[in-house]
Amino acid sequence: YYSPPTVLQSQELVVVTTSYGYPPHYSLEWINAQPWPVFISTKEKNFGVASEPWGNVGQEIASYMRFILMFWDYLPKNIAFVHGHEKTWHQEGYKMSYMLRYICLHKFEYFSLNAYEDNAWMHKRGSMSYYGIIKKYWGPVEPFLGPLPTVGFKEKCCAQFIVSRNRIRSRNHKLYELILK
Repeated sequence: YYSPPTVLQSQELVVVTTSYGYPPHYSLEWINAQPWPVFISTKEKNFGVASEPWGNVGQEIASYMRFILMFWDYLPKNIAFVHGHEKTWHQEGYKMSYMLRYICLHKFEYFSLNAYEDNAWMHKRGSMSYYGIIKKYWGPVEPFLGPLPTVGFKEKCCAQFIVSRNRIRSRNHKLYELILK
């Protein structure tokens, strides 16, 4: 994204994606098949504002939190946080470029881009271990989010989602700093 940060505020949607390796481990050609501006956060050094200073640590969440914190005052109306690949095992349904082209932005303030069809919410590939990780680390975020939900908790690994600026800002800035830390 090569514009002043103030340009972000007027965007209906900005796609934030992660990449590692040079050239990228996954092809980023799919980005050209969708209509939104893109911010690529790379795990490699020497790419300016797009480079994460800690390298390939923390999976995608570090890139997502870093974008939110860097552009807190200039967040676009909606942000699609996605991986660098167009399609993979945790993303049932359609290719990412297709979903981003035909998205209904104003229907929800948050929705997953991973699972829409059939038995997408069935436990697979260690999904219960992800719940265990969330449970283990819930303590520090509990002051911001309240007690760990005991029912209605459905999500699987490998976060890819769209969230509104309003939904992000409904939480304290310090929560995102804590998550990044």
